[in-house]
Amino acid sequence: MKTKETNSNERVVKFTEACDDVVTRTFYCIHDPEFGLWMSIEPFDGLIWTKDASCRKEFASRVEATCELEKFLGWRREQEAGDVGAEIPFEREAA
Repeated sequence: MKTKETNSNERVVKFTEACDDVVTRTFYCIHDPEFGLWMSIEPFDGLIWTKDASCRKEFASRVEATCELEKFLGWRREQEAGDVGAEIPFEREAA
């Protein structure tokens, strides 16, 4: 069985698996093209990125993968917004 990746420079990547040149399934994954990592099956606050294909999170459609990517990006923005206040010491702590 062969797995063929298309559009690897994109965030949502289409994969096609074939056996004896017959397509057996098509699925989508979320890719970080800058680091060459894949979104894993771990929760967002876990080890979310992986190079291991067996831990890569698979989606049935491009729409499903895009929605998950948007959820992740929203979660990351919330985390970054929460960290900004945590880095600034209050007056009592700074004195």
